[in-house]
Amino acid sequence: PEDDAEVTLYAPDRSLRDKLGNADLDHIFTPQAIAAAQDQIAKATDAMLTETETALRRLRQDFAGLQQKPAAAGELLAAMVADAFAIKSKAGFAGYDLVVELAKSLQQLCEQSHAAHLTERDLRLMHWHIGSIVRLYDAKITGDGGKLGQAIRAELAALFPPVAQSET
Repeated sequence: PEDDAEVTLYAPDRSLRDKLGNADLDHIFTPQAIAAAQDQIAKATDAMLTETETALRRLRQDFAGLQQKPAAAGELLAAMVADAFAIKSKAGFAGYDLVVELAKSLQQLCEQSHAAHLTERDLRLMHWHIGSIVRLYDAKITGDGGKLGQAIRAELAALFPPVAQSET
């Protein structure tokens, strides 16, 4: 393309090379170094999954509280936003893409819900999101969920079409 004429090429930085000396990559990426790095990644993933499970437990408790104590809706919605955010960030690290998508949607729903005017529709949407997130996580369904993910998205769209402006 024409833009290539404007690209400036720079000589490689020699500072890393000077620090490493003449070491080749085989000397750096030994089987032991690779195993140690993989072990660290596995431990970090386990920690993220534990934190995700804790956030899921809190989310379920906060939602149950929301249903039982409507007077505390403001506080509980704020807690649910934090729970959904935690799930979104932690589950994403472990490859639970559909869980991340649903947690983000739940987070936005909780942020947009009015504590003083929670509707039955709001509560059903929250319940549906939480139930889907829990089931996907418990079944260890990672990625976009494949056909199941498509079915979940289609069901969500069918069950909860956008609210008309006059309803808001």
